[in-house]
Amino acid sequence: MEISTDLVTSLVVLATALLGLYKVAGADVHESMGERIREAIGIIIIPAAMLALLWLFTSVLPNMMSSATKYEPTPINHGADDAEQMLAITKRFWKQDMRQDALKLTIEHALATGRYDIAVEAAADLNPTGQADDVRMRAIKALAGEQQQALWQE
Repeated sequence: MEISTDLVTSLVVLATALLGLYKVAGADVHESMGERIREAIGIIIIPAAMLALLWLFTSVLPNMMSSATKYEPTPINHGADDAEQMLAITKRFWKQDMRQDALKLTIEHALATGRYDIAVEAAADLNPTGQADDVRMRAIKALAGEQQQALWQE
C-alpha cells in the first residue's frame, strides 16, 4: 500500500487539531484566553514545521533540481577530430562512473592518436586525481619516445 503525501498531510493536520482542541479544552478555566491561545500555538508549531519541511522536500527542491539539470545540447565541433569530440561528450555525463569510463577511453584514444593535449585535459577530470599524473607521465614518455626515434633516424 502506497501512502501519498496528501494522506500524511491530512493525518498530521487532524492530529494537530485534535491535540490542540484537547489542550485548549483541558486548560484551566481561570486562565486568560491569551494563555490558552499561546498553549495552542505551542502545540501547532512542531507539526507546522514538519508540514513546511514536507512541502519543501516534495515540491520546492525537486523543481529546483529539475531546472538545474535542464538538457542542453552537447556542443560538438564537427570539424574537430575524434579525441576532441570524445572529450566534449564526456563532459556531459551525469553519472560519475560512466564519466570516468568515458574519460579513460578518451585518454587512450588521444594517446594513441598523438593528441597529448586532449589526454592531459581529460586526465584533469579523473578521480582519484592521482591518476592524472599517470596519464601525464604516459604522454611525456610517448613524446620522449617519438623524439628519441627521430634522433636515431637522423
